[in-house]
Amino acid sequence: MNVRKYIILAVGVFAIGMSGCDRDLTQTDNCYDKRLVITGDSYSDFGGMQSRASSDKMENGDKILMYATGGLTADAEELTYANGVWQQASPLTWNEQAKDAEVLSYYPAENIKDNNLYQENGALIDVLYNSQTVAYKNNITLSFGHLFSKLNFIIDKNLNNKIEYVEFTPSATVNHIDLHTATYVCSEQSDRTISIARQDSRNYSLIIPADENLSVDITLVTANGCKTATVAARTYKRGTLYQCNIKEEKNGAGIYTADDFIAFTNLINQNAYEGRSLDEFREDNGDSTYTYYLKNDIVLTDKDNAKIQLGENENIIFNDVLDGMNHTISNLKIMPGTSKPYRLALLMNNEGTVKNVRLSNAQGTFSQRSYLALLVAYNKGLIDNCHVKNSTITVDNENSNQNTGAIAALNTGVIINSSCNGVTIKSKKRKNKYLSAGMIVCNHNSVNGKVSKVMNCYAYNCNVTNSGLTGGICARMLEGSTIENCYTRKITFKSTGTTGELVGSFLDESIVKNCFYEYGKRAIGEQATPKSNLAYSNTITDPAKAIPTSEVATRLNNWIQTTGISSFSEYKFTEWTQGEEIPAIFINERE
Repeated sequence: MNVRKYIILAVGVFAIGMSGCDRDLTQTDNCYDKRLVITGDSYSDFGGMQSRASSDKMENGDKILMYATGGLTADAEELTYANGVWQQASPLTWNEQAKDAEVLSYYPAENIKDNNLYQENGALIDVLYNSQTVAYKNNITLSFGHLFSKLNFIIDKNLNNKIEYVEFTPSATVNHIDLHTATYVCSEQSDRTISIARQDSRNYSLIIPADENLSVDITLVTANGCKTATVAARTYKRGTLYQCNIKEEKNGAGIYTADDFIAFTNLINQNAYEGRSLDEFREDNGDSTYTYYLKNDIVLTDKDNAKIQLGENENIIFNDVLDGMNHTISNLKIMPGTSKPYRLALLMNNEGTVKNVRLSNAQGTFSQRSYLALLVAYNKGLIDNCHVKNSTITVDNENSNQNTGAIAALNTGVIINSSCNGVTIKSKKRKNKYLSAGMIVCNHNSVNGKVSKVMNCYAYNCNVTNSGLTGGICARMLEGSTIENCYTRKITFKSTGTTGELVGSFLDESIVKNCFYEYGKRAIGEQATPKSNLAYSNTITDPAKAIPTSEVATRLNNWIQTTGISSFSEYKFTEWTQGEEIPAIFINERE
């Protein structure tokens, strides 16, 4: 039988009228009624090891069993709670022995009476009891606690998302309760396993014997197999709540939890964090560089975001490898006050490699900085297979020139195999100052003869408001920069100045090849509107050729197999497939 959680017996009052007597029942004279009144309607919750238990109320219809010796005699007497009193089927009266009474009461009566201590799913029921000495001829007030203990498990968010159900097997089983002493006998081996389906709350609770040397075996069942754990043997006290956190065993160095990610962001920006070390998250590459691994999806809360510090030194350089392993960081918030430099993003300056990182529902709220991004402020290295989805950048300051991009604000390196989907960039309306906004990158230019590149990328279903210069891929292409094998679709501009589906503006020395954009739109903000469908052009100055949407993925893949291999063999390009509502998506996006 299912038993209501945290129910503790409260024994109510049952007043008996006396025929032929109208004086106060507490008077000790010949009219005194030997029958007692039983009151009380509160019960305690399980108390934590360092906290007091709260209390609650009984409900009408609850039943208890009462046992008494001494001045009272009761053997499994059943009492029913009704409107604040406990009704007695057979009225209990004080005997002539003039002794105090030892009273024991239990809830739920129906289970206790039949020694039915386990539910159908194998779970031990929550037995409530009261044990007290009652002075002779006094009434009784009962307040109940728990005969057993409670063990509450909290499963890590990332691990909980993977499981289908959890099985718990305590090492002992309660055989029977001695109702005259409120003690019980346990078998040393348990054949009872409790199965609980995945809980969105991540909380899993079970009642366990308050026993010595009790352990609990745990099996987490996922679609890909089982994971096991054990709570080591220890002693449990009656009426006490014990908490246990379950985290996925770390398989090597890496970022596994939200707290790991918080520590990483602090330490990588040279902020100490709770005694943590970057060595927890990285492996040595053997060439004076390290690789940092994101081993799980990370879902951040507002409390988590408040702990993220992005540093106060814009000259911090990341020259290692950050491998997201295609995991997603959700709900990242980059807010005013988290940094003071000229540039601001998750990583300030990348001269290494950032790859396989996904951001979802990220928010960047920027004010005083000039180069603003969600992932990398200034990329001099490689960004590969990084994606920003359903995210927002808000630029609050209308009194300074600012440059923002979802993936990078400034690029003199290489960005490949990356995308923005459902990204919004918005700003206050500006009079004299300038906002430049690009989905993949804002400013894109070559330095010291090194050609900067954006290749094999796309932007889809993105919006820009109140920007002076905007491009679907890049806002501003400067000398020597290249964009190849990219496309945009459903890019919306509102209250913007110079806009281009691909690029806002570019210098003649820049190159745009094999790129696609929507019919009737302006590919480059400073050019006349071309008359084409999803346009294809060998160079930006060549006439555009109309092609059907269904050919976009094929043409992108053709470039990979030809130009990609012959001219850029040092990079591995991700191939494309046609999407359901989108011209093309990367094959690793298909679930």
